Amino acid sequence: MDTAFQSRIQIGIGFKSMTSDIRAKVWTRLLTLNGRDEMIGPEALRKVQTELSKYELNGRQIRNILNVAEGLAFQEDRQKARLKYSHIKEATKAAAEFQKMLEESKSTMKLEQSVWAPYKDGDDDSIF
Repeated sequence: MDTAFQSRIQIGIGFKSMTSDIRAKVWTRLLTLNGRDEMIGPEALRKVQTELSKYELNGRQIRNILNVAEGLAFQEDRQKARLKYSHIKEATKAAAEFQKMLEESKSTMKLEQSVWAPYKDGDDDSIF
């Protein structure tokens, strides 16, 4: 974690990872806010609960995904802006790709800051 970012945190609170059942409830709760569930319909809501609750996301990530999905819906049809499962799935995929990129950059940064950094791009006999 960046020290400038870390200095802004005053207290850390640990939480257990959510189960898929709890994530399904979070998806449902956030989708029912502001009538999103009526926009998406009951069949797509069930699909979100069963399919997307498998992804290990926290509540903030789920909320952000729904905000992005609403933006995709608005971009597709500015008049109706009807939220669809495909919008939520696309936003979830983008969030997963972003998370993967962050994790990869974190491991690269660790390597670059390690004593092994001079050896990472060596010849074919490199240990990396």
